[in-house]
Amino acid sequence: MRLVRIRRVGFDVLAVHEDGETQVLEKLNEIWSSHYRLWEAASAALYVDVPQQGPTGAVTVRRLYEPLWEFIFGRRPGVGFRVVWFYGSSPQKIVCSNAFVKGERASTPDEMLTTASRHHELYQADLARNRIRITDMEIGELYDTH
Repeated sequence: MRLVRIRRVGFDVLAVHEDGETQVLEKLNEIWSSHYRLWEAASAALYVDVPQQGPTGAVTVRRLYEPLWEFIFGRRPGVGFRVVWFYGSSPQKIVCSNAFVKGERASTPDEMLTTASRHHELYQADLARNRIRITDMEIGELYDTH
């Protein structure tokens, strides 16, 4: 499994890189023009807050089901942004699987949970075989398209 390191301070925030893209970062960039405040909150959380304070520091977190969690940005009324994640090989490793825009009444899409579960299983299998590959993001790369 290939992961992209978003940032590591006290906590290591990683994102799954699959099929030539890092879906979490791609989805984050997609919301920049239409939902700037969500983009700003999610970017700050993934790049600053979570690496410094951990997943329950300054970010709203909800347990979906073992082993999946989600970061919640934006609450009702209106649109929200969610990042589905799981713990890596230690409680200091946060692996972001996928992200999506959530409507006012929508529940977490089944395909997001299925993908995240598959990523977790692949992560565990590759961890056991020492096949996890991590690429460091360049400083500022999260913001480079805007």
